Amino acid sequence: MNRLTACLTLALVLANYDFCWAISSQTYNLVRESLYFATSVGCLVFALTIFLSLKGGSLGTPWLFIFIGFLLAAVGGAIHLLDLFEILIHVYDLRPALLITNCGSMIFFLIGLISYKRGLE
Repeated sequence: MNRLTACLTLALVLANYDFCWAISSQTYNLVRESLYFATSVGCLVFALTIFLSLKGGSLGTPWLFIFIGFLLAAVGGAIHLLDLFEILIHVYDLRPALLITNCGSMIFFLIGLISYKRGLE
């Protein structure tokens, strides 16, 4: 059944290939940033749940760093979405804020993953 569904979906996509050209770059940016923001918020909730369950143990601290990393990623996605929609902050140069949130989330992820690995040893 799954192969049949996959084949029918592929046939439908190939039959209507001109639909793929309908998206503009502004719409693509909006979809990309919306998915990035939604994924970040979902992972933020997931990391918070794990952190609250492991708060007392040695693996709780790494999840705090991972939670902060997801929080910074969600803030960066929200800043970019507000800039795309031209709401409230579109008149400012947001490149430093995006740089700080992107680099900060990577740094906190790295710290969290390294300390998580050390906590498992």
